[in-house]
Amino acid sequence: DAGLDRELDEPRPGAQRFEKMVSGHYLGEILRRALQDLARQTAGFQWAAAPALASPFALDGAHVSRIARDGTRALDDVDALLRALGVSSTAEERRGGRALGGAIARRAARLVAAALVGTLRFLDARLEDRRTIAVDGGLWGGYPGFERLVRETIVELLGGERAGRIEIAYV
Repeated sequence: DAGLDRELDEPRPGAQRFEKMVSGHYLGEILRRALQDLARQTAGFQWAAAPALASPFALDGAHVSRIARDGTRALDDVDALLRALGVSSTAEERRGGRALGGAIARRAARLVAAALVGTLRFLDARLEDRRTIAVDGGLWGGYPGFERLVRETIVELLGGERAGRIEIAYV
């Protein structure tokens, strides 16, 4: 997060830090950077150094969503995506990359849920009233199970009864 924030010119460093952690626009870049770190620190993911993946923003939120949607045993669609980027990978590497992308998406969902709960508590400290939150964005509509991940965190933070008073509407 700090590196991404520091290295972007627009939005400038220090600005929109929350967006940089949760927006689909940045999740692919977070995944790419994490894969590069793993390639430097371990024997795995050496394909992260491939020229296509060495470029900032070579992966985007749509790629992270596509990786998450691949339900085939050998992650054939992930393989096709990587090959289109000029990268050869093993099934084990693809599974690891998918798990890492999933962890990044879960983190984003948890951060979004915490922000929503914080905002709702500001409006209604005891959350006694029903509330509807309108959401938008490619991550919410494109990443498989993102809403479920957000809802699970809201339940974790508020308990089932109060969380049940919150409706989320994707617009």
